[in-house]
Amino acid sequence: MKVKILQCNGCGANLSPDNTTCIYCQSENIVVSDNHPLNVEEKQAKKIANYFKTQVRETPTDGEALFALGMFYLNLKLYDLAIKNFESAITQLPDEADVYYYYALSLIQGKRPKSLGLQQVRKIEEYLNTAIQLDDKAKYYYLAAIINYDFYAANGMKIPKPDYNSLLDEAKTAEKEPAEIEVMLKNVIVRDENLLSIISN
Repeated sequence: MKVKILQCNGCGANLSPDNTTCIYCQSENIVVSDNHPLNVEEKQAKKIANYFKTQVRETPTDGEALFALGMFYLNLKLYDLAIKNFESAITQLPDEADVYYYYALSLIQGKRPKSLGLQQVRKIEEYLNTAIQLDDKAKYYYLAAIINYDFYAANGMKIPKPDYNSLLDEAKTAEKEPAEIEVMLKNVIVRDENLLSIISN
């Protein structure tokens, strides 16, 4: 998912979607750039989140706005709010694989998978599996491999199939989105250097 970020052509300042006059140089010349919501700097993320909050308030069934709001909350590491919005977005966008993926990523809450509970991991796996059924993206397999390795293997538990090696193999032929790896690793702790190296290359 990408969002349109408005920038002032005069001084380069970021503008909020509901205020297109630059507060710094008063310019009305707008440049639109596509940015990943999770790579937007914090101050701008808060402004844009407020914009989508208004959208959701006005139209609670707007799946795209719910999804976008969840993304900006995830950017701000407000995991409970991200989870709430992704849950609502799923009901409006049931065929959108990325909603399930980001919901699963939010459920990890920035922790190391090894520290999660089994029930929590099963829920994450359920949503990741749905994303994988709907689309073929490397990030889905990578996150599933991280969970498989760092929860089951790291805790000395029986490793369910497909195991992390199979999931990493699947990722090799799936659609790559290089910027997504950085986004994923900002929201899940991976301690194993070998696994990190495979995912990052």
